[in-house]
Amino acid sequence: MGRTPEFDGLDEALRRLGASIAALGSDGSGKQTALEDIFRVNQEIGRLARAFRQMTPALRELQLKVNATTVLVKGNRPAEALQAFTDVTSGVAQVKANRGAAAGER
Repeated sequence: MGRTPEFDGLDEALRRLGASIAALGSDGSGKQTALEDIFRVNQEIGRLARAFRQMTPALRELQLKVNATTVLVKGNRPAEALQAFTDVTSGVAQVKANRGAAAGER
C-alpha cells in the first residue's frame, strides 16, 4: 500500500507509543511517557475525524482500542498493553485500507 500523507502525524505518534510501551516496566517505570504518547495518538485520531467526517465511525472504533491500551498502561500491565497496541496498529491499517478504497470509488 502506498504512503498516506494524511496519516503521517498518526504514524509518528504510533511509532513513539510503540517505543514507550515496549520500554514499560512492571514497576510502573515509563508509564508517564506512554500516557503522553497515548494522548498524542488520541489527538491525531481526533484531527483525522474532523478532517474526514466519513471516517468517524472507524476512528471511534480505533479510539476504543486506544482506550483499552490506556487502561492496561495505567494498570501496570506492560505485556497486555503491548498486545493491545498491536490491536491499535491493526486497526490503523484497516482504517487506512478503507480510506484508500473509499478514495478509489470516487
